[in-house]
Amino acid sequence: MSTPTKAQGIDTAGFRAGQLRDGYAVAERALPAGPAIHEHTHDFHAKAMILEGSFTLTVGGKATTFGPGEVFTMPAGIEHAERPGPEGVRYIAGRKLTR
Repeated sequence: MSTPTKAQGIDTAGFRAGQLRDGYAVAERALPAGPAIHEHTHDFHAKAMILEGSFTLTVGGKATTFGPGEVFTMPAGIEHAERPGPEGVRYIAGRKLTR
């Protein structure tokens, strides 16, 4: 998959448990409102659930914004840009190394 996907209605405890079961390292993170993080890639697969605020991912020129309760995935190696919303964002982040 090369673009973010949305899923709603997942509870945070179930989301964390699923991440751990699938081999992801899980942490709660927050970013303040601010400028976009320019295009880059990661050497890990990412899966995150938005808790508060919003977060926009841009892949291949297409921007998708995620809000509370929504989940996005980003496979390792996919070039993308990130932008926290005007109120910042708090989210549960999962990272799974590709090595």
